[in-house]
Amino acid sequence: MYRRTSNTAGKRPVMYYSLITGIFNEWLCRDAAQKGIAINPDVLHQAGLAVAKKVYHLVYDRGYELGFIGGGVRTLDDFTEIVGGDR
Repeated sequence: MYRRTSNTAGKRPVMYYSLITGIFNEWLCRDAAQKGIAINPDVLHQAGLAVAKKVYHLVYDRGYELGFIGGGVRTLDDFTEIVGGDR
């Protein structure tokens, strides 16, 4: 939709997306606890980052003209695991 609209309008404003990794991890931990799911907390800690990295690669591989902004940071890893060069 962005490409189609940009081509029609003749303008390409910058567009960003954000994944809220830390907030997602908090929700996942609460949900697992409420449902009585026994799972290693370290696994849940990595869930948001795994999703963020997967989405980043999908956006990159498909050539979408989007910038990524990290959001919902709760731990140092939520920030440092995403910072760096492309791919």
